[in-house]
Amino acid sequence: MRRVMWGVVGLVALALTFGLAVGSNGSGQRPEASDRGFTEAYLRSRFALEQARDARLAASERAVGRLVADLSTECPGIMTGAPRDEEFATLARERLVILALAVLRFSTGPSTTYAHILGGVHWSNGQLTRLVHAWLGEEAANSKLVAPDPCVDMGAWARNGYHRLSPSTTRFLERSDAIDNITRAEKRRLRVPPATKTGKVVLELLEPYEAPKDVVLARRVKRLEAWLFASNLAIVARGASELSRALGAS
Repeated sequence: MRRVMWGVVGLVALALTFGLAVGSNGSGQRPEASDRGFTEAYLRSRFALEQARDARLAASERAVGRLVADLSTECPGIMTGAPRDEEFATLARERLVILALAVLRFSTGPSTTYAHILGGVHWSNGQLTRLVHAWLGEEAANSKLVAPDPCVDMGAWARNGYHRLSPSTTRFLERSDAIDNITRAEKRRLRVPPATKTGKVVLELLEPYEAPKDVVLARRVKRLEAWLFASNLAIVARGASELSRALGAS
């Protein structure tokens, strides 16, 4: 997709432009003016972040490919003959999360800058504020989540006769689920289905505060978020399918 690339440079520029304004709520602005300023800051910084992620899409795909190749070499066929039960499905989910993290690692730098820009945003709508900050917290937590070696975890399951999973698998997925629940809790308060994409919910809540010039940018953010979600999902799905075949887990 051809676009004007903002990327990291754009995020840094936004930090300089909005950093002081969004870092404090004591400027004396009327709530309506603050809401519009924070909305513009959110839309511009989110668009820049997604542009940076788009620029790294090919590198993310290569990273997933390397990870799949490494694991395929480390423990080929390790799941051949394993029972297709709940534990088998749990290990498949562990591999999916690990591949997804490999994609996310390529946007850690831009995400940190983005979080710095928006760290002090505060709308008059408390639910919107809490959701945005929860999303920032979720993305930061995912960037720090340490993935286990899935070959080690699959081997541990096989060695104990397929009776119980490694504590490493359980701890990792529990931590991953806890991170996912950061925004799910806020969406439940909003009576929004938890599976609804957080970006979609945020954009809907921002609509009352958009200035006319923000409307087009909001549409661009929505399209780019949808494009990247679908692209990253495809990368992870292809990697998971290839890895399953190599491990004997198809």
